[in-house]
Amino acid sequence: MTEAEWNTRVELAALYRAADLAGWSDSIFTHITARVPGEESAYLINSYGLLFEEVTASNLVKVSVNGAKLSEGRINPVALTLHNALHRLRQDINCVIHTHTTSGVAVSCDPRGLLPLSQQSLTVFNSIAYHKYEGVFFWEDEEQRLVNDLGNKDILILKNHGLVATASNIPSCYSRMYMLESACSIQCAAVNNASVIDLDTINRSLEQSMLGSNSKSTVLMWKSILRKVEKICPDYKK
Repeated sequence: MTEAEWNTRVELAALYRAADLAGWSDSIFTHITARVPGEESAYLINSYGLLFEEVTASNLVKVSVNGAKLSEGRINPVALTLHNALHRLRQDINCVIHTHTTSGVAVSCDPRGLLPLSQQSLTVFNSIAYHKYEGVFFWEDEEQRLVNDLGNKDILILKNHGLVATASNIPSCYSRMYMLESACSIQCAAVNNASVIDLDTINRSLEQSMLGSNSKSTVLMWKSILRKVEKICPDYKK
């Protein structure tokens, strides 16, 4: 194993723990992945059956972008379809977070999608694409449609299913999902006649988004989360 792969394993394990602390886990039914540095056709994922709180750097499973297992651990081939497609067909994507939170699924069921109701929504509003629900499982022939629907966006709301955030690195992916989940929670808590933000304010705000891959806010947010993970569950490095 290269040093770069091990470092990515440690950071991805930290992301799993951060996601668990944020309440983004759904028993064993969602996944977070990161591409292996120097291996464009391989990425890391949690071993199927482990809770987010049980993920460590060493028990992450390496798989190919075609779904073949490359290291020890369990995988669910059907569940890999989403991650296979994104890592194989979008070379700029190095990290993917998929969630089934109550608020995220609720907004995915709303025919209006995510509404511009809050500051949090504006940080992701211009980055969102939508994919029509095709059933309980992702199908192999659905891969291209998923990527086509995402286009050049960073976030995919899976209608009637949940949320997907993508990024070129782990800190950016965390910050995007954090803002997306926050925006969904606020939308679910708002009354039905809540006022949306006007278009001029939306456009002006989108120009100053904090979620750039190397923005100061993104880096500082991730460092703060790492401090929390290190304090509460330092075993993620094992």
